[in-house]
Amino acid sequence: MSEDSKQPETKIIIGQKIWASVIIAPGDVHPAQSKNKMSTASKAIFDGKAPVKKQLIVLAITESKTHFICVYTSTFGSSSKLDPKKVVDSRNWLPIHPAEGQYEALAQPKGGDGLAGWICLSQTILVPIADKSVEPLPVFYPEDSVAKIKGKVGL
Repeated sequence: MSEDSKQPETKIIIGQKIWASVIIAPGDVHPAQSKNKMSTASKAIFDGKAPVKKQLIVLAITESKTHFICVYTSTFGSSSKLDPKKVVDSRNWLPIHPAEGQYEALAQPKGGDGLAGWICLSQTILVPIADKSVEPLPVFYPEDSVAKIKGKVGL
């Protein structure tokens, strides 16, 4: 392959949304009454062993510069309010406008879709910077939103 035909390397920045296959620790949402009603992603999350492709927000880079420190997002079907039958603790979810919840909602990010969303605050996820399967998205949270998220997760 010639140098000219190589894809340019995309630089991922703090506040950017990415797609990544990660293992989500179970415990933030209640399982559906019937496994038949659960999405494939939900089943993988409740299993806690298989990676699931999720949208994440990059909050920081580790001191060793080997991993992104991220939080994952969910839409709960673009629901603007959390369903107590679905979430274990509403304090673990930060709303993204137009969602309304326990905390003041973050503004839509630059490049956002305008739909209600939720940020899981109970866990941070390390994503290897060298992971070539990570897909950067053209969605960016401003510094003040990143600072609010970091404050809620203790970074």
